[in-house]
Amino acid sequence: MQKEMSYGDYCNIIENMTCPPYHFIPGKMGDGYFLQLGHHRVDTVSGATGMGKGRKWYISRWMTKNEVVQTALLGAIMMAEHAVREAFRYRGHVIYSPHLDPEELVKFKARGSAVIDVREVLE
Repeated sequence: MQKEMSYGDYCNIIENMTCPPYHFIPGKMGDGYFLQLGHHRVDTVSGATGMGKGRKWYISRWMTKNEVVQTALLGAIMMAEHAVREAFRYRGHVIYSPHLDPEELVKFKARGSAVIDVREVLE
């Protein structure tokens, strides 16, 4: 049976990971822990420089070291994708923003905007 991971054990795992320009931020959450990634960046809207932080990834006290490390890798990959989505432009517009409001997307689709789906229908 998997041994319960203490917060100290968790922090030791985090301290052994690097992935510049990101840094890993451990914390406690609910009955487990969280992992958040941060990095210094330029805000794509205001142009101000500051600390950007990603989502909080839940880390169970029952995770293995491998699961923690792979979760950190996934967090770094998603932070990189986030930056690409903010920077990618088509005809001068950000069309794949990671900050789209899901309720506004539902309203857009409800107005009959299915025309944006260009896939061929499989039969």
